Amino acid sequence: MTGSVTSSEVSVDVEQDGKRIHFSSEVVLPAQARGPVPALINLGVRRGGEGMRLGESFILEQGVAIIYYNHNELGKEGKPEASRGLPNPGLFYDIYGGHHSAGLLMAWAWGASRLLDVLQASGGNVIDATRVGVTGCSRNGKGAFTGRLR
Repeated sequence: MTGSVTSSEVSVDVEQDGKRIHFSSEVVLPAQARGPVPALINLGVRRGGEGMRLGESFILEQGVAIIYYNHNELGKEGKPEASRGLPNPGLFYDIYGGHHSAGLLMAWAWGASRLLDVLQASGGNVIDATRVGVTGCSRNGKGAFTGRLR
């Protein structure tokens, strides 16, 4: 696994058994960011997009960056009656196989964990990897708490 962190993006590249995937997440830094800042990885709400409002302005005013993680890239949720027996779609399943036993929540948590891996390996010039939280609302909140994030 490799990746990079800039003031506007976390980029993740994973290779497993000859298969490769890439995904990235938008980073929004607080206006007065000086040095590495804490961050909140947010599952489910895209900046300026639809969905549950995160309270971005309040979070940014506290000096905390927001990392907008599009978890649907890793595992796309479909209608059960339309997808029964078919391989699961998404980048996680592109690497591990569409019939892998991990459900969507695990695929989403796996992606958040890879983001954290890249943050930890980056050297902490932009984001302080020792001060990162993960959040989401409803099902996305379950995805935020699924798995073991280091």
